Amino acid sequence: VGGSLSVVVSGKKAEAISGDRNTLTANGVNGINISALTDEEIYSILASIASAEKSKVNVGGTLAVLITDSVTTASMGKNTTATAAKGAINVTAHNSTYMMPLDLAFTAQKSSVGVNGIIIVDIYNNEINAFVGEGSTLNAAKDILVSATADNDNVTAAASLGGGGGGTNISGTVLVTVGNTKTNAVVGNQNYDIDAPAETKLTAGDSIGVIADIDTEQYIVGGDMKISIASGTTGIGASVITSVFENIAKALVGNNVTLIALAVPQTIDQKSGQTSGISVPGEDKDNKRHGIIVSATNHQYLLQIGAMMNAGAGSGIKAGTNVVVNNNKEKASV
Repeated sequence: VGGSLSVVVSGKKAEAISGDRNTLTANGVNGINISALTDEEIYSILASIASAEKSKVNVGGTLAVLITDSVTTASMGKNTTATAAKGAINVTAHNSTYMMPLDLAFTAQKSSVGVNGIIIVDIYNNEINAFVGEGSTLNAAKDILVSATADNDNVTAAASLGGGGGGTNISGTVLVTVGNTKTNAVVGNQNYDIDAPAETKLTAGDSIGVIADIDTEQYIVGGDMKISIASGTTGIGASVITSVFENIAKALVGNNVTLIALAVPQTIDQKSGQTSGISVPGEDKDNKRHGIIVSATNHQYLLQIGAMMNAGAGSGIKAGTNVVVNNNKEKASV
């Protein structure tokens, strides 16, 4: 009997918070920046090898569970007065998570039963928030940006291998990914039971952006292979790859909020010639927008490959399934 187990739980918390009723003034070109960042890299490498000549049952396998449960918050409190006389005002929260589990399981038997398997579970359960509280007044010579963004990257590889000169070899891989990331970019009061919340007012010399985005990039490869050197060997294998996404991106402007964007592009960096404006995540992110932009987006690139093979003199039975359940939601409202 051989086996390996790995359980990794990451629960980072990052907060950049300006409290209620504060007065913030910046006279320089760098403006006002309230920024929170969490950066996670999670690796797991497991191997299990089981080999026996005389035992009746030969068992090996690996189990890896990787969980990220982080909270990232950037907040400007209620009834705040913030002035950037020559620059921009940025309230930004960002989470970047990278997972890489790599597993190998191998069994070999002469005339007995060999059983091996791999189970990998990756769970993204992060929350990213960027808030501007109700009753606040923000004035910026350039842009005002409130953004909550997340990057979820996953590279998973698993191989279940078996060989024998007789008997039965049973193996398989089960790879599961769960995406449950939430990004919230909110300006003002979202309680619709309040008839007249305090006015929140944002005035920008160029543009105002309220941006929520989740970017997911995933590469998963699962394989099962049997090599038989005798005609009496039977190989049974399966590969199951399942990904379930319920990511939610919200960009919300609440009740009694006034947004004024003069939309006059201004040069920020004299050397590069970069201008002010709002970058919206996606393929066209380098093309800055001007005006008022409220955007909630989910971007995904998924590649899932399941491969199975029987080789040699014996017989084999193989089965595989590849499932993606995408229940992402986006909401942008004013």
